[in-house]
Amino acid sequence: MASSSRQGWFLGAIYTWLTHALTPSASQGAYTRVFAAVAPVVRAEGEKYEGAFLMPPAQITKAIIKPADDPELARELWETTERLVKEIGLEV
Repeated sequence: MASSSRQGWFLGAIYTWLTHALTPSASQGAYTRVFAAVAPVVRAEGEKYEGAFLMPPAQITKAIIKPADDPELARELWETTERLVKEIGLEV
């Protein structure tokens, strides 16, 4: 029983360390989204950023996966999101 408890603690410690080492902080994770929303360069060079796929740290890149460029999937996502937002009682 004691060894099982120690093993659980050890695995938990490894998991915690890996999580902190491999994932960004909340501020780091939000950086690209905030950049896209408020950076003066985005407004000044709108044509360059319109519909662009941004990867941290706010770099324009090609879409990582093919479905990201699929207009039919984009339409379906938009319509599904609108429907779900209406279902919870918010205005669209």
